[in-house]
Amino acid sequence: MVINLLRLTILGSGLKMWTEKYRPNKLSEIVGHMEFFPIWDNWVENKELPHLIISGPAGIGKTTLGIVLAKEILEDDFALNFLELNASDDRKLEVVRTKIKGFATTRKMGFAPFKICLLDEMDGMTNDAQNALKRIMEKYSNNVRFVITTNYLHKIVAPIQSRCVVQKLNLVDKYAIRGLLSKICDAEGIDKINLTFASGDVRKAISMLENGSSESEDNSDY
Repeated sequence: MVINLLRLTILGSGLKMWTEKYRPNKLSEIVGHMEFFPIWDNWVENKELPHLIISGPAGIGKTTLGIVLAKEILEDDFALNFLELNASDDRKLEVVRTKIKGFATTRKMGFAPFKICLLDEMDGMTNDAQNALKRIMEKYSNNVRFVITTNYLHKIVAPIQSRCVVQKLNLVDKYAIRGLLSKICDAEGIDKINLTFASGDVRKAISMLENGSSESEDNSDY
């Protein structure tokens, strides 16, 4: 109840929740997943991006990564050439035929190498909608790249998986999370309380820090 009241107070005041306030805006601010950085850096440097599936547990930065890659590749033309949809909300076939196809078929703007469509939580999209998306991915690949996030890779149909690079992200190392939370404490001018919590979930860790709560148990060495 206290946590809910705190959230309502923050939202009502117009202040950003810390998960939004400290959301990375560039690759160098991403926490964890170091094994993938050479690949991501190469894509950004060469302004290249394959159709991409980012899978893994909740709270580890999948959506943020998709947005950051788009921002760094599209640069000043990001706003004109980027579409983000929550596929679990816009999950029907009609959305693919209208919103997504409309974006894919219109010309890219400015100096962008291509447009980028981020489909968040695509494991909630129906199979019919996914199969329609597959055809759009094939036909308009020169104009648009799709970045798909999912908690459950097996819920993405095989034809889409075969057309994408699949990157499976793990829980974030606890020491990386500690480092991020320490920086937030410094920025907010608060004491560095017990910073070992949230079990690899960055979003949960930041929310718990903001709410002034912590977990004393730490049963994993990631």
